[in-house]
Amino acid sequence: MKTIRLMICAAMVLVAMGCHASENKTAAPVAASVPSPAPTSQTAIRQRVEQMRQVDYEHQDEILSARLLQALNHAHSIFNISEDDTYVGFEWNANVLDVCGDKEPQVKIGNVQVVDDTHAKVDMRYVDQPCYDIPYVLYLVWENGNWMIDDVDYPESEEDGWGNLRSQCDSYYNLMVEAYKTDPAQDILENMLSMEPSEENFQDPGTIYYKNPKEVLKLINQINNGHELFKKNPGYTPAMGQKIEQMLERISNKAARYVFVER
Repeated sequence: MKTIRLMICAAMVLVAMGCHASENKTAAPVAASVPSPAPTSQTAIRQRVEQMRQVDYEHQDEILSARLLQALNHAHSIFNISEDDTYVGFEWNANVLDVCGDKEPQVKIGNVQVVDDTHAKVDMRYVDQPCYDIPYVLYLVWENGNWMIDDVDYPESEEDGWGNLRSQCDSYYNLMVEAYKTDPAQDILENMLSMEPSEENFQDPGTIYYKNPKEVLKLINQINNGHELFKKNPGYTPAMGQKIEQMLERISNKAARYVFVER
């Protein structure tokens, strides 16, 4: 009888605890459903841009919005076989590839405009005298509790059809797709084979593939995706495909030795 009473008491305690937990679960979402307000002062946004400038390239997911990251990842899902330096991506130096003057180039933050509670615009300039003074505009969105870069406008590139970063991603991808289908097949093959990193690329701490499985997998996926497009080229042959597959196997073997191992 005593045992039964103890079981009944225990059951009542569990019921009471369940009710209490249920009350807490009901109350919790109310508090969680209220997002933290965006700091919309010009000073706060300016400080955030300054903080974003300190983030290294490999951690750009910390400063780019999910929408912009998706566009960039799609653009870079196939390898660039273009003979020129066609590239899309976000760089604080407005994608300038060389340094001009003797003085250190500057990235300047200009006017900050708060569009609404979750959107802002920031005027920027990349200055490297006497060669470059390039204006561009950051479009920020409040996402996951922080201001993130959602797009970039390049006013001086509008006439060339590369006026903003997200449209550049689409243009770049379509350009590469067309190149894989129409460029001379032998040129495509040689460009693809040139993608293979040397042994030193996996051993040198100063290279992108050193202990970096993310970049190795990205490269392998780029080659595979490009290969599928290349197969639609009239000049493509099975022998070419075999050379690409052999290269992929060599890359995988190198990565297994230097990247995907405990050292």
